[in-house]
Amino acid sequence: MKTLIALLCLLSSINAFADSFFTPTTAPVNTYAVNPANTQQQIGAKFSASAPGFVYGLRWWKTTGETGNHAVALLSTAGALLASNSLTEGETASGWQVAMFTTPYLIAADTDYYIVRHSNGQSLSYTANVAAIDINNMHLYAGSFYQNTTSTTTFVPNANASGYFVDVMYVPKSRTFILIPNDQ
Repeated sequence: MKTLIALLCLLSSINAFADSFFTPTTAPVNTYAVNPANTQQQIGAKFSASAPGFVYGLRWWKTTGETGNHAVALLSTAGALLASNSLTEGETASGWQVAMFTTPYLIAADTDYYIVRHSNGQSLSYTANVAAIDINNMHLYAGSFYQNTTSTTTFVPNANASGYFVDVMYVPKSRTFILIPNDQ
């Protein structure tokens, strides 16, 4: 029980403390876009940060009616897996979902990375033309991409600049905090 409480406090602290692209109340315009090919996809964003920092996990928008387990990953632009998490429980029916990495990953300043979530192919959430506007929040800069394959080595930018609401949980290295365990 103490471990669960500590984990929930940590998640709550990082959610409140981390820089992200989207606010907790931001939602996609199209929340149930059916994938006509019903194929599995990797969807997300290419991003960089102006300062070195830690990626603690990812958030993504889950559409009502979307089923199946989800996986999230942080990748280099060459497709190398840097951090990941496969969720099998804890998702809500819809809205923002959170997946924390076991170990936060230190990213370099001014270096591009991909954040992705695996979609089971049934549906996805998006807002068209969101990438036409620079997403710039504190230290973060992002653009969207779409990939209609389960491969994680080649990412294809989408034609209509849609944003697929995959979000990074990033804390600059200069912003430090201490978590004090309470096992009494």
